[in-house]
Amino acid sequence: MFSGKSSYIYSAVKRYASIGLNVVVIKPSSDIRYSVFPEIVTHDGVRFECVSVLSNLMEIDFDFRNRANVIIIEEAQFFTDLVLFARCVVENEKKTLIVVGLDGDSDRKRFGQVLDCIPLADKVTRLSAMCSGCMDGTPALFTKRLSSQTGQVLIGGADIYKPVCRACYLGP
Repeated sequence: MFSGKSSYIYSAVKRYASIGLNVVVIKPSSDIRYSVFPEIVTHDGVRFECVSVLSNLMEIDFDFRNRANVIIIEEAQFFTDLVLFARCVVENEKKTLIVVGLDGDSDRKRFGQVLDCIPLADKVTRLSAMCSGCMDGTPALFTKRLSSQTGQVLIGGADIYKPVCRACYLGP
């Protein structure tokens, strides 16, 4: 939350496209926080097209995947076959793959298969926001849920979650 994941994706799309590579961005169709259209929207309002998929990445048409040089997956924690897809497109199809998502939930528990991709990765970049509790530049490594709703999946923005440091996560 507010770590710059969508802006990171936008930067990667521009960088790869600048050298003529075909980039496909995929997001789960359940993510309609900022738009009901198949697009990624950064917190500062930059919009760019993507492909929306229910929960199974392997259902994406092979011919469609084959036209892409670079595949970027947004909100990767929601895809049930993330590791299988990652292995397939990186090792068999020789694609560049960027996986962007949450590694843990607001209870600091594993979220989806993102952590399972780390042993397969060439590079891992962990982004973090600034703590919205301290407001002093402390990195926010955790997400605090403001809602009393239970369950691991509760899609929302700043109205439901806030980025916090360890002290603010554990504090009152």
